Amino acid sequence: MQFLQDGARLGLSVRDRVVHHIVKQCPKLEGLTISSCSQVTDVSLVEISTYLPTVRYLDVSGCKKVTDTGIQALVRTCHQLCYLDLSSTGTGKRGVCLLASYCHKTLECLKLSFCKDVTVDAVEKLYRNCKRCPTERAHIFIICIKKKMRIKLKHKTKLSLEFAYKYTKKIL
Repeated sequence: MQFLQDGARLGLSVRDRVVHHIVKQCPKLEGLTISSCSQVTDVSLVEISTYLPTVRYLDVSGCKKVTDTGIQALVRTCHQLCYLDLSSTGTGKRGVCLLASYCHKTLECLKLSFCKDVTVDAVEKLYRNCKRCPTERAHIFIICIKKKMRIKLKHKTKLSLEFAYKYTKKIL
């Protein structure tokens, strides 16, 4: 698997323009980490979906300007996505629902730590749709500010969820 680690660790100020050049020049990349890059936006996700449709691993955690609009671009073309870290991004209910609808067959790990606008309903939809994950285990992590509760679901895939939500309701 061809993989590119994040430029943020190297002290680079990665912006959408840099992501554009990387993905355009490296169309066989299957993994990309551009975490904690404050200038990376939905434009980068559009570029990734355009030039890296076979991406399997994507980490944009800490890119606060990444939103549901970028997720929409990803799910339209990136049908092999197995790992997606959206922690501390602007991802919300719509983005999670899109992932549940379009990436449920391949998605093995989704990280949504500190995504404030993710709702219980969206997570429930993700659970219902991810039953057919090709692996024995799929993990969805959501960590929010105040409460923390662990919910175990009894799916064939042994899907587990660590769920904490600021204003949560009991779903089981």
